[in-house]
Amino acid sequence: VLPVTVNPAFEAPCEWMDSQGLLCRIVPDAAAPVPAPYASPNIMDHPGGMARTRTYSNLLDNALEEDLFDYYFSSTLARVGLDGKVRRFGGTTGVLARVALSPDRRYALVVRLKRPYSHLLKANHFPRTFELWDLEHGDRVDAPGLLQQDGITPTDGFGLPAFSWRPDTGALGWTESREGGGDRWLALDPPYTGAAREVASSDGVIQNFGWTDQGTPYFSRLTERGTEVSVFVIAADHTPKLVWEGAVKDVYGNPGSPIRTNGNSGPVLEYKRHIFLTSDGLSPEGPQPYIEALNLDTFEITRLATAKDDRYERVVGIVDPETRTFLTVRESETEPPQLFSVTDGEHTPIGGVYNPFPELYGVERRNVTYTRKDGVKLNGMLYLPKNRDPAKPLPTLVWIYPAEFSDEEYAEQMDSRRFRYHQIKEASPIAAVLDGYALLLNPTVPIIGEGADANDAYQEQLVSSMEAAVDYLVDSGISDRDRIAVAGRSYGAFSTANLLAHSDLFRTGIAISGAYNRTLTPFGFQHEKRS
Repeated sequence: VLPVTVNPAFEAPCEWMDSQGLLCRIVPDAAAPVPAPYASPNIMDHPGGMARTRTYSNLLDNALEEDLFDYYFSSTLARVGLDGKVRRFGGTTGVLARVALSPDRRYALVVRLKRPYSHLLKANHFPRTFELWDLEHGDRVDAPGLLQQDGITPTDGFGLPAFSWRPDTGALGWTESREGGGDRWLALDPPYTGAAREVASSDGVIQNFGWTDQGTPYFSRLTERGTEVSVFVIAADHTPKLVWEGAVKDVYGNPGSPIRTNGNSGPVLEYKRHIFLTSDGLSPEGPQPYIEALNLDTFEITRLATAKDDRYERVVGIVDPETRTFLTVRESETEPPQLFSVTDGEHTPIGGVYNPFPELYGVERRNVTYTRKDGVKLNGMLYLPKNRDPAKPLPTLVWIYPAEFSDEEYAEQMDSRRFRYHQIKEASPIAAVLDGYALLLNPTVPIIGEGADANDAYQEQLVSSMEAAVDYLVDSGISDRDRIAVAGRSYGAFSTANLLAHSDLFRTGIAISGAYNRTLTPFGFQHEKRS
């Protein structure tokens, strides 16, 4: 039990500084009273001009709520030792939206929100300051080269900017917009008192930037519409070298994700000028996961291992790159995940196999495919209750969430989740199967269109996708046409309401946490960008 009260308002409140202590965000004064209600005029200061924005719910509304926001979200940085000693870092108290430790744990980047708070935008668009703190001496570093950002962040941006520490030198990197368009990646080297230097620039949006554990820089570039992505490695001569480019939605063409040194949170692993990429290996025949090595000098790719056809097995870590000892997870639609250590194809199980969903033993699950009237191939995951009578059609629940595509080819691609074990993280529609219902889970509902008007065909394609699904269920003898319900959350809820209004396919619907008034999203909804 910690000897202080931590504040988890933003992110996890603590992380290890060293083996003997934690850096925590703690409540500044646990005995301070909650601000008492008071009456005050609602004052809104606006600098003039126009800006694109969407509407949000549950925003700050008056001066009292601003005080309450400060009260509940303020914290102070402190080192909490395993011996129970607490060292507070004076001057850090405030609304700390992000705290990121340097690789050597001597410094911390602190993102502090500041007034005036907006009553129209969320907290991640509030004004903020960026600070570097020396945790050894307890002082704020005078870092004039660090990113400065005054005023409200534009709502077509990404909220709080991304930062990345260089693992081998401790340089701090971030991205910012360039005049005339595009982004640039800047870095501030220790002791952080000089000017920032440019690592790379791009005519698109820089995302997923950083350094490998050996210091090789890399980044990906996203086009303005967010449909195409390019991946670059910065060579020794400081020029970006293109590694791969393709469509964001092209699952089959995706080269995979790099292996990191600490699960998903550490830097990218580099060994002898190679990084390692893992992919689901998806194709129309299904997944066949593999791991490849990418040479950072020649950009040649070497296949190191490929999973067998009969199950889904992916590499999640590398124990020893020299002996090619991999950490893998093996699973199937009916087998829960099992961890293995793999060397030269020899599998050594790690730990036991735990089935978190014994209630689903005996439940039938299968991937089904069918075709929309415009020729687009669709698929879904069908659950059937155990011990069902195949001669009797079942009451059925269809759980939906549409997706937008610019190309029919990408809309027809499969998802690896179709071939893996049950992934249930919260209240799930799969519970309906235990009560005797058939369930069509996440059938593909592609909305195919180009540009700003991609959703002009939304209603027509939504209904035709569901017509194809219902026809398949009924023609297969699985469902009773008069006992089919549709349900969904968020975009799925909006789509549920539209299906009930514009079709006679379903007896009833369940719409959870949906937004139904599209006059409140005049600049487009989902991934649209209308004028």
